[in-house]
Amino acid sequence: LAFESNIDIIQATLNFRNQAFSFSITDKIITRFYYGEDFMRFLYELNWKNLLGTNANFTLGYDFNYYREYAFGYQRDINEKLSIGAKAKVLFGKANIYTENNSFQWRTDAIDYTYYFNTDLKINYSIPAFTLDNLYYSDSLHSFVIEDSVADVDMFDAIDYFTNNENRGLGLDLGATYILNNQFTFYGSIIDLGFIKWKTNSNTLTNNGDFIFSGIDVSRVLNSDSLSFQDILMDTIFHSTEVKFNNTAYSKFLPTKIYLGSTYTLNEKIAFGILVRGEIFQRKLHSSLTLSSNFYLSRKFQTAVTYSILNNSFLNFGLGFIYNTGPFQFYIVNYHIHKS
Repeated sequence: LAFESNIDIIQATLNFRNQAFSFSITDKIITRFYYGEDFMRFLYELNWKNLLGTNANFTLGYDFNYYREYAFGYQRDINEKLSIGAKAKVLFGKANIYTENNSFQWRTDAIDYTYYFNTDLKINYSIPAFTLDNLYYSDSLHSFVIEDSVADVDMFDAIDYFTNNENRGLGLDLGATYILNNQFTFYGSIIDLGFIKWKTNSNTLTNNGDFIFSGIDVSRVLNSDSLSFQDILMDTIFHSTEVKFNNTAYSKFLPTKIYLGSTYTLNEKIAFGILVRGEIFQRKLHSSLTLSSNFYLSRKFQTAVTYSILNNSFLNFGLGFIYNTGPFQFYIVNYHIHKS
């Protein structure tokens, strides 16, 4: 699941003969929530049927990135056919939550139903108006202890937050367009090649280890006035796995996007396109292929039909309507993704 928002604060372009210079300030919000197939299967049938006796991998992760981008762009027409462009960007991070490692495995033994867990989790975050000096598990309290934690709206200073320049980063966009003739056009681009180093209120939480749960010794609860089932379970889990907390800066790469495509103009009313898109996210390349047909019914109104192959799914169709009036553009898009 993904959500992106770009809020343009300033945007200016200066054209000079066959060149163009641009400057923009943009607030960007990028959110990703991702999960593995085993997680969805668990929600449907719990740890029975297909998951019984197998290692179920609950690949859960969340990525939230809010930063301000100062972009300096340059575009040039090399000749009548070839145009190139580049955009250098200075980035200042505002807030971030980043699941760097997200491995959580659970196996239920098919004979005695013993639970076997394995964790390799690492979560980084930089959140305004929130500080945390230390986090550890207490045997005497049977719970986590948070030291010097502050999450107070009253301490939040909007001016300091929006002008914060401690979380610095760099980015780069590159692109080119080649017009072969009146019918064929080819293009390619690399967007958001860069990173941000998070320093303000930055923390890292890790959890690694193995845990075996075969039941609870009832006699420990019956012979104790203070212990509960929950206390024993929590003690067992966190003695078997290692939880660490660090106040350290960390770096986060932007989700870099790669586009390669071509358009074929049949006539003034009909055009066809092909687009190969790749996104580098969580150190993996996520790719898709889209075929499109565009119908220009009038100067203001057009419609588009698309077919895509993505995430090992082959039955993905889209339909869109676009209406242009003055400085505004309105559009409606319906996209069906079939899970094979």
